[in-house]
Amino acid sequence: MTEQDDGRRDAHTGDGPTQGTGARLEGSGADGISVQGTAIVGIGLVISQLVAMLQMLVVSRILGPEQFGVFGAMAVILLLGSTCLAATQVVVARHVASGRSERHIGALPVLVVGAAAFALGAITAPLVSRALNLDDVMGLVLVAATFVPFAVTGAQLGLLQGAEQHARLGALYVIATVARVAGAILGAWLGGSADATVLGLMIGATIGALAGQLMLVAQPTWGRGEEGSRDFLVEVFHAAHALIVLYALTNLDVLIARARLDPFDAGLYAAGALVNRAVFFLPTAILVAAFPRMVAGARHAQRQAVAAVAGLGLLATAAVALVPGLVIQIMAGSQYADVADDAWVFALAGAGFGVVQVLLYARMAHHDRRATILLWGGVVALVALGLTFGTSIRSLALCAAAVAWTVAIAGVIWARTSPPPAGAEVVGDDEPIPAPWE
Repeated sequence: MTEQDDGRRDAHTGDGPTQGTGARLEGSGADGISVQGTAIVGIGLVISQLVAMLQMLVVSRILGPEQFGVFGAMAVILLLGSTCLAATQVVVARHVASGRSERHIGALPVLVVGAAAFALGAITAPLVSRALNLDDVMGLVLVAATFVPFAVTGAQLGLLQGAEQHARLGALYVIATVARVAGAILGAWLGGSADATVLGLMIGATIGALAGQLMLVAQPTWGRGEEGSRDFLVEVFHAAHALIVLYALTNLDVLIARARLDPFDAGLYAAGALVNRAVFFLPTAILVAAFPRMVAGARHAQRQAVAAVAGLGLLATAAVALVPGLVIQIMAGSQYADVADDAWVFALAGAGFGVVQVLLYARMAHHDRRATILLWGGVVALVALGLTFGTSIRSLALCAAAVAWTVAIAGVIWARTSPPPAGAEVVGDDEPIPAPWE
C-alpha cells in the first residue's frame, strides 16, 4: 500500500501507521501476503478447530444418543446461522481495509444484523422444529439468540482482520471458540439436555463477544455508522448470500450421495467428504491474511493467494494419495476403510473448492455482486452431473472434483479478463483500488 493510502487510513482510524501496516510488511512485499501473519492466524484457526471438535466429542458423551441427536440437529441450524458471523466479518474487514472504518462502521448496524438474524430464526422456529421432529421450539429460539453475539464477534474479527492485526485476530479466534465450547460443555453437564447445552453455548458466545471487546484496545473503533443500518444490512445480506451458495456448492455432494447411493455407501461417502472438508479449510489462514490486501487493490496478493491455496491443496492431495488408509483412519475410523482408495479424489475436490473460495473472496473484496454467478453455475452442474453419473462413491467424488476445478479455472479466467466492478479504478499492483462506495 502506498504512503498516501497509509496516511488516509491513519486519518480515519486515529491509529499510527504501524498498526495499519506493520504486520503486513513482515515477511512479504508491500502488496503481498504476510507470511508471519498467515502463520499466526493459522495457529489460531487450528487451535479453534481442535477446540470445536472437542465440543462434539465431550457433549456426545454427556448427553447420550437421544439428546445428542437433538443437539446435532440444532447444531446444523447454528452452522447455517454462522454465516451471520462470517458475512459481518467480511463486510467490516472490507470497510477497515479500505481506510474508511470511522465513516462506515457503527455498533448499531452490527446489532441490527444480529437482531434481524435472531428474528428470522425465532419466526421460523416452529416450522423448523416440526421438520426436525423436536419436542419444543425453545432450543431453536436459543440458537437464534446466539446469532446476536455471533454478529458482534464477526464485527470484532473483521476490525482486526481489516487492520491486519494478525496476533490479536488469531487470539480472538481462539477466545471466541473456547468461550462458546466451554459454555456448551458446562450447559450439557449441568442440564443434561440439548436445550441446556444450547443455552450454555449462547452464554459462552456472549462472554466471547464481551471478551472480544478487550482485543480491540487501540484498534480501529466501531465508529459512528454514518452509512446507516440499512446500507450495512444490505451489504451483509449480499455477503451472506455469497457464502451460503459457497457452502451449498461444497456440501451438495453429500446430499446427492444420500439420494443416489445405498445407505452403507452413502455413509462411506460422508466419511470421504471429511477429507474434502479438511483440504478445503486447510488454507483458510492464507485467505484471511490476503483479504485486506485484495481490498486495497493489490492484485499480486490475489495471485499469491490463488497460487498458494492451489499448491497447498494439490500437495495435500498427493499426501492423501500416499497414505490414504492412515488419513481415513484419523478422519473417520477403521470402519470406513473401504473408502480409502478414493480418498485422493475427495482431497482433489477440496483443493479445487479452496481455490473457488479465494476467488469468491477476491470478488467480495470489492463488493462485486456478480460473485455468485459461477457458484450458482457450479451448483446446477454438480446436481446434474451427480444425479446422472454419481452411481458409485468414486464417480460421484469425481463429479465433485470436476465441478470444483472447472469453476476454479473459469474463475481465474474471469478474474483476468472481466472489467473491475463499477466504481473501481485499477491503477497498478501497488496502488489501492477505491471501493465501490467511494
